[in-house]
Amino acid sequence: MSIRATRIIEIGRFKGFSTLCLASALRFIDIGWQEPQQHKQRPDINYNEFEAPKKRQLLSIDPFPTKEAEELILEANLENYVEFINTRSDEVTIDGLVDLIFIDGDHSYEGCKADVFNYVPWYLRPGGYFILHDYYGWYDAAGNNNSPVKQVIDELIAEELFEHILIDTGYQSFTVFRNSNP
Repeated sequence: MSIRATRIIEIGRFKGFSTLCLASALRFIDIGWQEPQQHKQRPDINYNEFEAPKKRQLLSIDPFPTKEAEELILEANLENYVEFINTRSDEVTIDGLVDLIFIDGDHSYEGCKADVFNYVPWYLRPGGYFILHDYYGWYDAAGNNNSPVKQVIDELIAEELFEHILIDTGYQSFTVFRNSNP
């Protein structure tokens, strides 16, 4: 997490693998790594403040909590980083802005698009990132990708509202968007 996130929203957790990854990244920032002094050259950054310890939190939203997800977080000793919000994403209100939003919840076109527009404009800080999972999938017999998430992603790209990059993992893959709104 080179963005040094302090707050993350995760929409959709299922068995908790993305929850584990995101919370582990927050802990890694706290454990820290020391950048060499020669990398700290930007005059626009106060590195003492930038690298100072901060409270870090993952808000994990899912209406269908699983025992596996909770056990995974407990086993990894990450419970101080994760707040489980066991309700539908359209029923949640968050105080303040976040650095990153990971959307992997309702995979219907309407649900995915609602998650983007109910969260990104209201909760994502300027310069923050949001990620949509499952660009590939829902293939028909002819080999056409019918992923409803892909449809939302393709529309966001066509509207040119956000900078973006597709990270093709060979599986369902991710598209990362950057909120460039000042």
